[in-house]
Amino acid sequence: MKKKRIIILITILLIIVSVILFLGLSNKHKKLVCKASEGEVTIIYNKNRIIDYKAKGINYDLETQKEFAKEVGIKEYIKLYKTFFQSNTSGTCE
Repeated sequence: MKKKRIIILITILLIIVSVILFLGLSNKHKKLVCKASEGEVTIIYNKNRIIDYKAKGINYDLETQKEFAKEVGIKEYIKLYKTFFQSNTSGTCE
């Protein structure tokens, strides 16, 4: 009886630890949030590529931007997009 309880307890603990590790590793996405009076864009990305975006009041062509980010690299893309946004709107990016 004690062995069954110990095995069940260990199994439950392993499941909990696995879930915590999975959630921790899968949330490696970063966000670039750009806001202006004209609208806002949030770019969701990881160290390799653009994952998704949210835009309100400003157009953002995801497929074209993904290709450009792939060409220049994601770090350079983020720098360029910040500069572009700040030069062409009244807002800033964080």
